[in-house]
Amino acid sequence: CLRYEMQRSGFDDVILEYLGESGVYGGDSAGAIVAGRSLAGVEFGDEPAFAESIVEQGLRLIDVGIIPHVDSAAFMPAVLQMREAQSAQGEVVELTDTQALIVNGGSRRVAEALSATFE
Repeated sequence: CLRYEMQRSGFDDVILEYLGESGVYGGDSAGAIVAGRSLAGVEFGDEPAFAESIVEQGLRLIDVGIIPHVDSAAFMPAVLQMREAQSAQGEVVELTDTQALIVNGGSRRVAEALSATFE
């Protein structure tokens, strides 16, 4: 659904222009998935019926597939199906709920979030 709305609203063009001007894109969960090359398998963790049409291609901001929530029991059935579908298309980066993929130019790394306790 998110990818459909991005395409429908013109976000695709806006984000590419913004990134070309040294902008930064950050996405969590579905926002991370859509940054990749494909949405293969996403239908197992989404409600595609809510979109008027299915967009199968990611934004291609990065050249890998992204699978978030790999440490979440609630998402495990979808993670397993997404892993199979995404792996068939090439390299995949799997992220736990405390990790982020940081891409800067041609380099990329997985970073662990810092935890903080506030009282």
